Amino acid sequence: MSFRGNCVICTDYFDVETDISVTPCGHLFHALCLNTWLTTNSGKKTCPQCRTHISMKQIVGKIYLNLPHEEKDDLDPYMLKNKLDEIQLSVRNHEKEKSELRDNLKVLEGVKDTLKKQIAKLKQKLTEEKNNLEILKDNMNGMMGEVSEARLCKAETKKLRQKLRTLEKLEVVLNGQQKDVDEMIQQYSGGTQSNGTKQLATFCVAMKQEYEVLKESKSKLNIDLMKVRRDLHKKEDILLQKMNQIEELENSNANLTSHEESLLQENKSLKHKLKALQLAISSPSDTKSSAVSRLIAESPAP
Repeated sequence: MSFRGNCVICTDYFDVETDISVTPCGHLFHALCLNTWLTTNSGKKTCPQCRTHISMKQIVGKIYLNLPHEEKDDLDPYMLKNKLDEIQLSVRNHEKEKSELRDNLKVLEGVKDTLKKQIAKLKQKLTEEKNNLEILKDNMNGMMGEVSEARLCKAETKKLRQKLRTLEKLEVVLNGQQKDVDEMIQQYSGGTQSNGTKQLATFCVAMKQEYEVLKESKSKLNIDLMKVRRDLHKKEDILLQKMNQIEELENSNANLTSHEESLLQENKSLKHKLKALQLAISSPSDTKSSAVSRLIAESPAP
């Protein structure tokens, strides 16, 4: 039940269900409203209506009103007015909250679109990095084949060098025999030649012919050796370049692997944020507000 008169602090009408306090100057207020007024005022305590200086001891905390009893079914216009004001305030608060939630939803939709675009870009970048990694692996395999070929050339060159040293030793031996044969022929050329001398001369001629053949073969081998040495020098240069390129590719491969892991972690983080965003959109208003604030703070600027 209510009666005519209202609290100037909250502007609601008085009713018997709410405690009413009175100041020394005679003004009535809701007990809760007056207590809040006096405790939040850091200066001198004054009456909210006439500004008369008062103290907490002077206030009558609760007054008791004798009002005529009314039927329970009678409608009290002042009580209805208070309830109507409360309902209207609640409606305004709900409308305000609804508007804020709509604004937050728009922000979340923008964040969601931004996260989707970032995830798409990261997926594309990850695909490109994987393709680059495959190309580098193919190049590395090709260079490993060239390195194997260069090693084979090096082994073949080593064999040719050993063969050349053998031919050089044989040349020394043949040169020594050639000198001995020439002296022998000069010694026996003035006298009568016996069958043994003829055989010796024939053998020497055969040896000389064989020597010429070996000499010519040596010349060809020297030419081939020079070619092989030049080719070996080129192969060694190529081998050195390939080894450097392999080292660079291995370093690049390590960097790409590290970068790929970083992209995967970032992609995982963005997916987690997107999932949290979707949960925040479908969650109740109180949980949504905290989730929205957290996601807006964590999300990158659009």
